[in-house]
Amino acid sequence: MEYCKNPGNIAAAARSVGIGVNTARSWVNDSDSIIRGAIDEKMRQRIEQLDIDANWVLQELLLQYNSDVSDIYNEETNSMLPVHQWPEQFRRSGVGVKVREHWETMEGVKLKIGETVEARFMDKKALLDLIGKHIQVRAFAEQTLNVTETQLAARIAKGRERMNKRNRERKGLTTPDVPTPPTMPTSFL
Repeated sequence: MEYCKNPGNIAAAARSVGIGVNTARSWVNDSDSIIRGAIDEKMRQRIEQLDIDANWVLQELLLQYNSDVSDIYNEETNSMLPVHQWPEQFRRSGVGVKVREHWETMEGVKLKIGETVEARFMDKKALLDLIGKHIQVRAFAEQTLNVTETQLAARIAKGRERMNKRNRERKGLTTPDVPTPPTMPTSFL
């Protein structure tokens, strides 16, 4: 199943089985289709085979976020350790490592006088963002509220009543609470 290899490329999956992109997209997006069920089952099997779950993802993100750069630094020589001596989390998270050796020729002999090591790692802010968006942390999850037009109109009317009551109390008026009719028809909400 080509789609399971790269869910973001529906066009490639459609070409591999000889169907149109729009047809493939409708099959993938139709939650009741047999094809969608087969895709979901294949993805579930793949995740089980890789032994990856939400907790594993969160642990990996936290490991990267809590990494300390002093673990790859040699205090005695005032330099970075060779890459093969780095802890595993740094070797796996390194976005890029460049090593430039500096040489000098003295009396016809080429001598290494030093090296420059540039190491780039994952951005801490991006890691924190991923941790916060994680399905179990949900630090930045938007809460959606499904409200019907009638419920919304009722909430607006109650809010107006509270506002009018507070205004009357501030002015010292003791008129009976009379609900204010809505000023806008609910069909426009």
